[in-house]
Amino acid sequence: MNKQEAIEQINYMDTLNINDKTVCQQVEMVIKNQVLDIINQIGEPQKPKVPHFVADWYEENKDDFERNLYNFFLLFHEGRLQRDLDDWFTNNRNKPIVTLVKMNLFGYEVEKEKLYLASFRDTNQYLGWNEKLGEWFMSCSPFTSGVEQTQEVWEGVGIWNNPAFEIKEVEE
Repeated sequence: MNKQEAIEQINYMDTLNINDKTVCQQVEMVIKNQVLDIINQIGEPQKPKVPHFVADWYEENKDDFERNLYNFFLLFHEGRLQRDLDDWFTNNRNKPIVTLVKMNLFGYEVEKEKLYLASFRDTNQYLGWNEKLGEWFMSCSPFTSGVEQTQEVWEGVGIWNNPAFEIKEVEE
């Protein structure tokens, strides 16, 4: 949070109006602890949120970060980065260089991956993965454990763009 954001939050706080007879004016009062909570947030660096594959790269390379970041740039320039990292790095909205440096300075959070349901178009049954048995199963309910999977999983088993299946994003 920056100074301006703190000012805005304090301005929107509920106030208590008191008539102060000693100075003959009305005084607005706020709760001290709420103001202190806002002030304590000023200047605290924001941890970037990154996809799991960026976090994986960082964890593998953080011990010699500067050298490994340089090597990352070389691999990118040579077109030898793994595809997901290359796609992420070339998207300017990600501010990839700033994000990688912030990760090193302030830490990071891993974005929660989107999950999807895959159902057979003809039967409306859901496809799921039983982790314990290591096998696929069919379910009549979207609430069965194992039916929610990532796009990567559905692509890996040939379901993602398969016309026999309907894919729906799971809403949180």
